[in-house]
Amino acid sequence: MYTPWGESQEVTMISRGASIVSTESHGGIALTDSYARKNCLPDKVLRIGIHAGKHYWFEEDCDYAVPLYFCHDLRTDYYYRMKEEGAFDMSMSQLEQRLRHVIERWHPELLEAN
Repeated sequence: MYTPWGESQEVTMISRGASIVSTESHGGIALTDSYARKNCLPDKVLRIGIHAGKHYWFEEDCDYAVPLYFCHDLRTDYYYRMKEEGAFDMSMSQLEQRLRHVIERWHPELLEAN
């Protein structure tokens, strides 16, 4: 899969239409257009992503938290997938706090209306 950061080296499916992608030097979350529409992600979330091809791409350092925070189903699927992979050991509440912290740091304007 080609990403805005180069050719992917690893793709981990979160759910149908949502994946974590890694390249040699970077990565993030990829959402298909249909996944984004089906899950009614608001425009303010989609504007944070890079729209290229048939995907919205959310960079792994600053932007990944945005769709996870604003889409409950995606966050839940991500949480259980990462637990299954052994990628972290935290509660759902801790994950939500972490996501909110990232958004407060990089995209505080998204929380003003919440």
